[in-house]
Order: sequence, then structure tokens, then C-alpha cells
Amino acid sequence: EGSGPTWLYRVNCRGDESTLWNCSHRGWGVFTCPHYFDTGVICSGADELRLSNGTGPCSGRVEVKHEEQWGTVCDGDWTIEDAEVVCKQLQCGSAVQALNRALFGEGSGPTWLYRVNCRGDESTLWNCSHRGWGVFTCPHYFDTGVICS
Repeated sequence: EGSGPTWLYRVNCRGDESTLWNCSHRGWGVFTCPHYFDTGVICSGADELRLSNGTGPCSGRVEVKHEEQWGTVCDGDWTIEDAEVVCKQLQCGSAVQALNRALFGEGSGPTWLYRVNCRGDESTLWNCSHRGWGVFTCPHYFDTGVICS
């Protein structure tokens, strides 16, 4: 249990807010709440994204760092919407091409993401629907790539 004032009460987030205070709530410090109702979160380690083996920082094979290890994204149905999320996440503009079949060479390590399906407006690649982290073995000749503007 915590101590001191309860700053936020009845917080309701949609999931796309950049900070907790952007979520709807009943006001700052205006309610008293017993500390046995205090909340908390457990965060996983921050995942990272990079492009490898391309002609510059905004093209290449899509690689994800998860659980402190770099791996690849495997997808025979990699779409421009999937690539769009990668480009936006890396601040590389818009997607020009979504490539599969290891056109930037075969990666190594685990296949972290498989069958990613993005709408194109997600903030990170792992916010897109996918089949789970590291649960599928996929040959690296299906590694994905992007070319961003």
C-alpha cells in the first residue's frame, strides 16, 4: 500500500494515450481513496526495432529485439500496412515497399513475430495482431523487409 494523497481516481484509458494523465479520470487529487485500492503495473522490458542490411537507415530486413535478443519477423503475407507501421515507428516516413522472401538477406536468431497483421495506424509493430512472440519456427528465407521514404 502507498501513502499520501490519491492523485488520480477512476482512470479509464482507451490504450492509445501517450501518458496516463491523457486518460479520462475524475480529477487530480479531488477524491480520497483507501490505499488498499492502489494500483500498479508490471512492464516487460522495452522491445526495439531496427532495419538491417539495407542501403541506409530506412531500408532493410526488419529485426526485433525481444528478451534481450535480436531476431526477425517472418511473414509470407507481409503488407504495405505492416511496413507502414515499421517506417512510422522508426521515424522513416511512409512505407514505399513491403518485402518478404529475405530480399535483404536472411537474418539469424529467433523468429520473434510471425504472421503480423497491421491496420497501418498502430504505434509499434508489436501492437499489430500477430501469432505470438517466438512461438513459431519459420525459415529465414521468409524474413521481411521494408523500404521507407
